[in-house]
Amino acid sequence: MPLHANRISAALILLCTILLGAAAASPAWAKAASDWVGTEFADVRLISAVAGTEGRDAVPLGLEFRLAEGWKVYWRSAGDAGYPPQVDWGGSGNLAGTDTQYPVPHRFSLFGLETFGYKDQVVYPITARLSEPGAPVRLAAQVNALACSEICVPLEAALTLDLPATAPEPTAFTQLLNRWTAQVPRDLPGVGLDVTAARATGDPQSPTLVLTVAAGAPLDALDVFPEGPDGLSFGKPEITLSQGATAATVRVPVGTRGEARLAGADLRL
Repeated sequence: MPLHANRISAALILLCTILLGAAAASPAWAKAASDWVGTEFADVRLISAVAGTEGRDAVPLGLEFRLAEGWKVYWRSAGDAGYPPQVDWGGSGNLAGTDTQYPVPHRFSLFGLETFGYKDQVVYPITARLSEPGAPVRLAAQVNALACSEICVPLEAALTLDLPATAPEPTAFTQLLNRWTAQVPRDLPGVGLDVTAARATGDPQSPTLVLTVAAGAPLDALDVFPEGPDGLSFGKPEITLSQGATAATVRVPVGTRGEARLAGADLRL
């Protein structure tokens, strides 16, 4: 019986130790995010993947949106309407600059308009470069975004986050930010998917972008999000797969404004 009691006591001590350790960690995690700024259609906050700046010349951040059902925010190239979130970092300290990345978007087709963005939740990964590596950083982000459903509503939020000059340990948001960073499009040579030709056809005022795509394995689903100079907008692609689905012809209707022309334009796909 005494041995059994000792085991119970040891288990209770271990449980209390674990709980105390978790409680001690919680404040550090809490400091790795700004407060939510919320509206009835969207909430936004700033998160960090590291708890401190020690030994670092940059820190990985995320601008997180939590959206009500039926609402969306926008990709880097919004399409026929909208614009991506814009952030003014003017009130920050020890911040040399920032670089924002954009995960692969969803396509939204409504009233004949094609737009690109995100629903439910999105985290825009941001790299914050420090003026003085390893020193504390104060992040002050004035966010201007557009959230849309059947109507569009501007969203403004003032977000602040302080990171001390302590060890850059992972936070409660590290895995979340890693998941969204992994969805950012990038050049991946050798994956077996290549655009082998691109040309403009039709009326220069209302042209079509024609792409030829080759795949190393049969294609199950394919979409393309073109980006080009101001004045060009891109509609929903019409995709024709070859027999065996190892190649595709993609025809994208293009709208032009002003002097913008598709022929000769530099595009990113």
